Amino acid sequence: RAAEAEAEVAALRGRMAALDALAGRIDDAAATAGVDGTGGRPDDPDRLAAALDRVLAVGDERCAMLEHRNHQLAADADNLTAEIAALTATADGLERRLADAEQGRTAAETALAAEKQAHHALADAVDAAAHAGAMVLGCDINKAVLHGVGKTSLLRAILGLQPTSDGNVAWSDQDVTRLPAHRRARLGFASVPQGRDIFARLTVAENLRTGFAAAPAGEKYVPEHVFELFPVLKDMLARRGGDLSGGQQQQLAIARALVMRPKLLVLDEPTEGIQPSIIKDIGRVIADLAAAGEMAIILVEQYFEFARDLADRFAVMERGEVVLAGTREEMVESDVRRTLTI
Repeated sequence: RAAEAEAEVAALRGRMAALDALAGRIDDAAATAGVDGTGGRPDDPDRLAAALDRVLAVGDERCAMLEHRNHQLAADADNLTAEIAALTATADGLERRLADAEQGRTAAETALAAEKQAHHALADAVDAAAHAGAMVLGCDINKAVLHGVGKTSLLRAILGLQPTSDGNVAWSDQDVTRLPAHRRARLGFASVPQGRDIFARLTVAENLRTGFAAAPAGEKYVPEHVFELFPVLKDMLARRGGDLSGGQQQQLAIARALVMRPKLLVLDEPTEGIQPSIIKDIGRVIADLAAAGEMAIILVEQYFEFARDLADRFAVMERGEVVLAGTREEMVESDVRRTLTI
């Protein structure tokens, strides 16, 4: 469009030059003859020259308009070039984001597949622990990487704290897969989570009373046998949870779960960060609870000896899969220890 406008301006300038030449020849002829071509008076050439001046003025005006239009078209071309560059940059950015999203989707699919494996990993062993008094051990075989094999995800799925993508959770011939966590708690599911998760600003007594929410009606009090299992807590009822040592906090977390009168007690690495003397006390408590036969216990533990001495059944996990499983009598300790060195 700009090129066409420039050509039109050039053509008009050529016509104006031709008109100027014509006006000059007319003036010369009129001066020589003393009259115009129509026999008019000697001043007729002046009138003709004035008419030609008007024609030239119109031509100049149109030429100026065309030049202005040419500048506008050039500016529009520059704007379009800038817009094209911006759109190209935007397209490049979208392509990069699309590539990143594709990588993220692939990573999410991989993580989901691993999570599904983890959810199925201890299914047989957990089924075996469903009757009261049985206890199952899940042992991490990679001592360098203590997390990520799916044990905690599996426990959270059992407790209703994490949705399941496949399979089902059954308890006492009842499918509880779709039940929320608080409904499962009322059925007797109790948890001692990894890291304890006590309320640091509440007293020991107040922490214990939080277990009343899921306790059966008429049993919203702390059973005396809880203090028999953990006598140190009775002397610390007025102390804030955050002021307790790590071992005392773990005892408080187990005691809080027992206040719920559980039918299923889930313990996720209860010895983590605990001094050896308290580990022995916790092991004694777990053994006494299992021997009483009033609850099933699922214990996830990273220390082989601790779990071996407590479990009725065991399962060793590696990357979301059970690589060894069976009863304590069937356990070949050398095979388990060999996996622990991988």
